[in-house]
Amino acid sequence: MNIFFTQKTICQINNMVDTLGPSGPNSEYVLKLAQALRDMNEHDEHVFAIERELLKLLPQHTLPGVST
Repeated sequence: MNIFFTQKTICQINNMVDTLGPSGPNSEYVLKLAQALRDMNEHDEHVFAIERELLKLLPQHTLPGVST
């Protein structure tokens, strides 16, 4: 767990597991965003930290083309 995450952030990550936006599941958006950043050789530790926490909540979750 990232020590800089607030309780509100943790709740938001938990909510991401089951929420949908106009383009699909919010969890999928975060995972694809993190992969897109990697593909562009960009680093955003905040996005990657959220991705790590989200993946802990989605152990069976896999997306084509998303490496974890």
